[in-house]
Amino acid sequence: LILPCLNLLPLWTAPRNQGSDYRPVFDLIRRAGSSDDVILCVHPWQYGYAVASLPPRLRHPVLVPTDRWADPATRKGELAALLDRSRALWFPSHESLGRILESEIAADLWSLAARAHAGWVDDETLLLAYAPARSDLVAGASAAFRDGPTLSASGFSPQAQAGGGTVLVDLRWRSAEPLTDLEASLRLVDEMGRTWATHDFTPEAPSERLALLVPWGTPAVPLRLTLTLSRDGAELEPETGLAGQRSLDLGRVELLPATEPLPSLADLGIAPFGARSDVGMALLGWELGARAATQGEELLVTLWWATSEPLAKEPIVFIQALAPDGRVIAATEQRITRGLWPPTSWSAGLPVRDPQSLLLPADAPAGQATLVAGLLDPDTRERLTLGSSDLVTLGPVQVLEAKRDFSLPEVVQTASVPFGDLATLVGYELGGCSDLDRDCLAGLGALEVRLVWRAQATTGTRYRSFVHLICDGEILAQSDQEPDGSLTTAWLPGQYVDDRHTIVLPNLDACSGSLSLQVGLYDPATSLRLAPQSGDQEDGKLILIQAQDR
Repeated sequence: LILPCLNLLPLWTAPRNQGSDYRPVFDLIRRAGSSDDVILCVHPWQYGYAVASLPPRLRHPVLVPTDRWADPATRKGELAALLDRSRALWFPSHESLGRILESEIAADLWSLAARAHAGWVDDETLLLAYAPARSDLVAGASAAFRDGPTLSASGFSPQAQAGGGTVLVDLRWRSAEPLTDLEASLRLVDEMGRTWATHDFTPEAPSERLALLVPWGTPAVPLRLTLTLSRDGAELEPETGLAGQRSLDLGRVELLPATEPLPSLADLGIAPFGARSDVGMALLGWELGARAATQGEELLVTLWWATSEPLAKEPIVFIQALAPDGRVIAATEQRITRGLWPPTSWSAGLPVRDPQSLLLPADAPAGQATLVAGLLDPDTRERLTLGSSDLVTLGPVQVLEAKRDFSLPEVVQTASVPFGDLATLVGYELGGCSDLDRDCLAGLGALEVRLVWRAQATTGTRYRSFVHLICDGEILAQSDQEPDGSLTTAWLPGQYVDDRHTIVLPNLDACSGSLSLQVGLYDPATSLRLAPQSGDQEDGKLILIQAQDR
């Protein structure tokens, strides 16, 4: 084995071209792969790369017998046998050498198994993953999506292992339009809305079998399985009767402790660290989501922890961004896993993934900062020893300045309506029609609504703005977005935000009552609206325009 690996070293360290650099492929497999997985290789050089680069637990490549697999029945039968012995079958499909056999294999896998991954790694490599299909699924939710298809039925695995596990999902669609212009996402989320596992995909058929691979380090607790649909980046709202809901809750999945030993952090592609505290906890390593972020954005930090003994009490984790002079420019203090899986209940030695985030305030100084983290005593809030110090340096990050405009834009209609302490609506206008005249609206396919906000204060909440076209209390059409695509967490007092919405108009003949246009701001995490300080408001929405009854 050593000699072939050495022979491959020049190819590995200096790839011939973008298409032959398989490090991104194997990075993905490292993170989600299990010791029961199989890697299917059509080309000998793919097999060599897998042997040379993957850790022993994942070193299970299978070289396709191209002559034998020219027979469709033989190929499909042997693929079924490979699926039966694996948790997942990974298939890096090389798409630049004719790819006839690759296309046939992909079609067979689609018919035999549940798709767990499909994504382009580069211009030449499509990485596919499939999991064996099962029938022991429970019924999930169904709903119509506004301006989109109807999910007529769903089913999913009610249990899965917390590391190296698989959640199978069946989806049945009903739609008069093609599904392929949609983007979809299956997620395992906790009660605070944090995502622990994701499968992004494009719906392709009325009936689909999918799989969600549970990453290592996921807490062994119940999580919600959700489905999100979007078109051209705009999320489609499921019609469940819950205002502001942007994903459909399919059901709950119970995650059980993994039966397979968790791989080392090095096997997962994470640099190990190993700083021990004096309370029985150790920081094994960390990952930074990005090395740069704009004011108002969150820096994502994943910490990996383990306990060496039962804990009497639960430490608090802190993360700070320090300016070059040592000043704290951003800080957060949180429970580990935000209380989802307290370390007082962990088994000793079990590595646990702890996704945290640090919001960069709107007034954080632009430039380089240093990210640090540590532990606090939950009672005294004093720092605990971690390694040789009371904090660990995670690395440098760059704080970028947000784009802002402090000049009032020209607007047709002026206004002065405060929304809480955050912002004031100072102007608005409608494109194509000056009001809600039905004859005018009937000639439009879409109504352009422009809102101009003036920020009054900074906030740590990412609010969204909305525009509702209402008929007798019912929403006929709507638009929902972050104002002008900007983050309210980046707003500074005095800046103006030109917030332009487009509402696709339905057939208004179905509305026999009066029309109104209502606008506002709301927190998507809680669905709570910022109340407009105006008499022309209803349920936290400003009645911007009220048309006369017919």
